Amino acid sequence: MGLLGRQPAPEKPEPTTVVPTSTQDQSGPPELPAGTIALQPPPDKIEAQLTSTILTALLPTIGSMGMMVVMMVTNANPRALIAGGGMALATLSMLGFNIFRQVRGHFRQIDTTRREYLAYLA
Repeated sequence: MGLLGRQPAPEKPEPTTVVPTSTQDQSGPPELPAGTIALQPPPDKIEAQLTSTILTALLPTIGSMGMMVVMMVTNANPRALIAGGGMALATLSMLGFNIFRQVRGHFRQIDTTRREYLAYLA
């Protein structure tokens, strides 16, 4: 026992060295499989149809916004201005959500098609 009742630390083992084996033991590269595998072609590119969808939602929104502006200008009541502003905000947020939903759905469709084809290849 050493000082203060502790045992001395054990000696560290010497590091081992790795000796590479000769390449004569290996029989060569593995054989390639024979035959052919028929693969389906990748799916066609999915075209975005966002412009027609956005225009379909945009035209009624512009018409509604125009009517709200006319109602707010002709009636200078502060309540009418606040109500018209709230309606305009709700209409614009609905339009934005509709565009976001269409874009997200398009990307989801692309991801699903890619996953199905990669699962087919695996």
